[in-house]
Amino acid sequence: MKRTYLCLIAGLCVMSLASAAPLETAFTYQGQLNQLGRPANGTFDFEVSLFDVAENGSALAPAVVVEDVDVVDGIFSIELDFGLTGISDEQLWLEVGVRDGRQIALFTPLTPRTKLAPSPASLYALSAGVAETLAIGNLITVATVGGDFSSVAAALNSISDASPENSYLVQVGPGEFTETDLVEVPGNVQLRGSGIQATTIVSERTAGTQTADAATVRLLDAAQVSGLTVRNRGNSAISIGVFMSVDVTLSTVLEDVNVILDDVGGVGHTAIYLLDAAPTIRRVRAQAEGATNVNAGLASVNAAAGFPQALIYDSTFLGGGGSELSCSGSSSTGIGMFLSESSPEVYDSIICGGQRSVQLAINGSPRFQRSRLATAFGFNSVLFEVTGLGAIGTAGSQLVFFDNSDKLTGTPDSLICRNNYDLNFRPLQDGFLTATACDQ
Repeated sequence: MKRTYLCLIAGLCVMSLASAAPLETAFTYQGQLNQLGRPANGTFDFEVSLFDVAENGSALAPAVVVEDVDVVDGIFSIELDFGLTGISDEQLWLEVGVRDGRQIALFTPLTPRTKLAPSPASLYALSAGVAETLAIGNLITVATVGGDFSSVAAALNSISDASPENSYLVQVGPGEFTETDLVEVPGNVQLRGSGIQATTIVSERTAGTQTADAATVRLLDAAQVSGLTVRNRGNSAISIGVFMSVDVTLSTVLEDVNVILDDVGGVGHTAIYLLDAAPTIRRVRAQAEGATNVNAGLASVNAAAGFPQALIYDSTFLGGGGSELSCSGSSSTGIGMFLSESSPEVYDSIICGGQRSVQLAINGSPRFQRSRLATAFGFNSVLFEVTGLGAIGTAGSQLVFFDNSDKLTGTPDSLICRNNYDLNFRPLQDGFLTATACDQ
C-alpha cells in the first residue's frame, strides 16, 4: 500500500490529509530535513506559502510561520492552515523557507515550488543554504504492527514506478524483520531503518555461488540503505549480507549500517559482496565469521572490463571473528577485504582479518589512507597478500603485523608505503619495494 503523500524536498515531504476533492483548511506537513548530506537534528523554523502558479505570482494567503520545530534524525511534523476552501489542489504550489531556529534571520527559500496533486506527487529537488537535496517522493512504512507492510521485501516489491522524478522512502520501524525473499532496493528508493540498534533485517538465504540468491539485501544503482542492521544466518553453502553488482555506481549509498554473518556452518560468509560494483560506503560495520573456508568482511570482484572503484569512508571490515583490536578468531579463514581486479579508495577505516587484512588477486590498485590495517598474530597470518600484477597502497595508516616476514606474501614489489606507523606508533619505512616498504 502506498500512501498519498505530497512531497517537497531538500528533505521535505508533505502528508496531505485532504482527499482528491478541494483541500481541507488544515493539514499535517510531515517531512525529512537533511543538512550537509545527513539527517538534520536540532530546532528549525519553517515559513510556508501557498501559490496558484509555479513561479512568481502572489501568495493566496499570508505565509504560515512555524517556529522552534524539533527535528530528530531529519524527521519533523507541523500543522498548516491557510484558511482557504474550495480551491482544487491541482492548482496549488507550496513554497517553503527554512532557517536555523537559533537565528533571527531571513528564511532561505527552497526552489522550485512543488505542485500539489491529488495523488502521490512527483518530487522536485530543491536547494537552500541550510538544507541539501535528498529526493523522496512517496513514503511507504514497514512495521511489525500498523505499517503499510509488515515485510520489507514486500514493501520494496510493491514499487514499480520509481524514477529520479518520482522517488520513494521506505521507512522501517523498530523490530526484527525475517525475510525469505531477497530484499532488493530499486534505484531512486531509500530504505531507512530506525537505527542499527533498533531495526534488523534477517534471512537464512544461501546459494552455491556468490550471487544475489545468497544475499539478504541487494542494492540496485542509485539505491540508498541506511540506519539498520542486516544479518544472514545461513549455515550451508555460501551466504552474503549485502550484494551489489553490474551497474552500481557511486550514486548507490550504503551508510550507517551494520552487516553481520556469524552463524556457524557453510563454506563461505561475506558481509558485503561487490560484483563489478562501485558504490559509496560510509559508516558501515561489516563482520563475517563461522564458515569453514572463507569469512570476508568485504569482497570486491571484477568479472567484466575495468576495475571497480568503490569509495569507502569511516567503516570497519572484520573477517574471521574477533574485534577491531585483536583480529582474533578463525585465523585460517578470515580476510578483512578480498579484492580481485578491484581498486577501492578507502579512508579512515579499519580492515582486520584473522588470516589477511587485504588479499589482492590478479590485478588492481586499492588505496588506503588514514586507516588501520591489521591481522591476527597466528600461524600463516600475513597482513597483505598479492597474487598478480596489482599493488596495495597505504598512507598515513597504522599497520599491525608481528614482524617483517608477516608483512606481505606473494608478488614482489606490490606494496606502496608512505607515512605509516606500527602498533606502538613508531614510523614504518617508506618505499615501493617489498623488501623494505613498511619495514619496522
